[in-house]
Amino acid sequence: MVVWSGRLPARTGTGIAVSLGGHLVLLALLLALPPEAVPEAPPPRVIQVEIVSLDPKTVSDRVPQESNAPPTLPGGDDRAAVPPVAPAPRPAVAKPQVPPPVAPEPEQQGMISAMALYAGELLRDPANAQVRQTLPLLGPEERIVQLCNIEALEQIRLSGDKGFPDSLDASAFEETQVADGKLIAPLGAYRSSRGWYYVSFECTPGPDFESVEEFKFRLGDQVPRDLWEAHELIPEDFDDD
Repeated sequence: MVVWSGRLPARTGTGIAVSLGGHLVLLALLLALPPEAVPEAPPPRVIQVEIVSLDPKTVSDRVPQESNAPPTLPGGDDRAAVPPVAPAPRPAVAKPQVPPPVAPEPEQQGMISAMALYAGELLRDPANAQVRQTLPLLGPEERIVQLCNIEALEQIRLSGDKGFPDSLDASAFEETQVADGKLIAPLGAYRSSRGWYYVSFECTPGPDFESVEEFKFRLGDQVPRDLWEAHELIPEDFDDD
């Protein structure tokens, strides 16, 4: 156990006195130095900046221009450059299907299209009142045949080819055909001046069956006499020969 007596040893007191004396001597020396001998801190470095006005004409030469070329990797290697994005193709629009043109049906060789039609006018004539009253009593096909026969006789008469026709057998050599309200007589015969001649025609009556809307015909040569009997072609009505 150590008991503090309040006194220092003689050796310790002497050391403190020597140290204190040394510090006093050093302080006296520092105070004796002249003021300029005290080192000063170096002044800060100041950077001078000169502001230069640029000519607007030369600004464009110094500013890098934009380029549309694809970017390249460092080192000049453009193989890995990003390719430009191509616009998406427009969807194909289906074109409307147009049916091919249909060639018109050629007319029968030598057929003449009538420029004027006469059956309706003839039936309105008071002299033909009995015929006009009889036609409605016939069946549809027979009515078409009689109406077209009236038109055919008038067209032949006005053509002036073989005189004045007075009789017509539209089915003398080939049967007539009625389809879609149209009469086709491939080969018949008409009588004029006690002779028989070939005739072919096509006839389209009107919707009222009292007139004709379209008529085409072709007149042929005289029928040989040795064919008359076989086709019931007589020289004239009530002939005694």
